Amino acid sequence: KPPGKAKKPKPRQKSPEEQFQEAKNRCFRILADYLHLLMAWRTEYAPHSPEEAFHPRFVEALQKQAHVEYLLDVLLFGETEEKAALIADYGKDVIQLEQRMAELAAADAARTKKHHERHAAAPEH
Repeated sequence: KPPGKAKKPKPRQKSPEEQFQEAKNRCFRILADYLHLLMAWRTEYAPHSPEEAFHPRFVEALQKQAHVEYLLDVLLFGETEEKAALIADYGKDVIQLEQRMAELAAADAARTKKHHERHAAAPEH
């Protein structure tokens, strides 16, 4: 063996309890982030007049906020079996939600950057 190429020890296999805790914590973090996003959308995208059409993000906030709060309550206060069932039932959806929130954040950041560049380039009167 070449010097300095010591064999790395294999990472310790996580116990089912540790795997469960990690999955629960990840679900909780993603759902809490989503809840904060929904709460922001509920105010940011609220119509300003009765005639104004509803923005899709406002509608999503109205439709999903109570359900996300319920899921978070289960993760916080539910029995272990309830938490495990929630993770099994919603795990894939939560991961897709995390990806969607990352895409939305990237799109919003790009839009903000374009907006600032456009206004920074414009001469002031």
